[in-house]
Amino acid sequence: WEEIERVVKVHNCSSLLLGLSDLNDLQTSENLEKLVKHVKADVVVFRQPYGGWKITEARKILIPVAGFESHDALRARVAASLWRASQPEITFIQILPLNTHPETLKKNNMKLSRFAGRIIPGKTEVHIIPNDDVVTELITQAAGHDLVIMGLGKPGKHQKAFGSIVH
Repeated sequence: WEEIERVVKVHNCSSLLLGLSDLNDLQTSENLEKLVKHVKADVVVFRQPYGGWKITEARKILIPVAGFESHDALRARVAASLWRASQPEITFIQILPLNTHPETLKKNNMKLSRFAGRIIPGKTEVHIIPNDDVVTELITQAAGHDLVIMGLGKPGKHQKAFGSIVH
């Protein structure tokens, strides 16, 4: 882990791609948290469902969007590359609290539609989902897709990058 961090810093990398089979292992989780906090690069963690799986075989892709922060730009580049490679169905979702005002739901739907349209030139689906249980809703939505592309942003000093939602 220290060597990965050193190489990223020496080469001033803007992105780092890691292939990990298990994010739930305590040692991996702790080392990954440290790495994300110590490097300036965008860290991408790729976890394939089984050996031999090819990302271009993903026919249905889910992209949860919490906000419209800068980290979404990296996720957008990945999604656009996949769309150019194999034209999968791409669905963008945003999960908001159940008590979200209807006007806010409508406004966020428009923002998410514009956001999706700038990334993918073809047809995309956009859904604003009111639900207070984000984890359960994400699991439900992910079950119908071949690939989920999540953005994490940069964690604060006392925040975890890979919290319960990611796991």
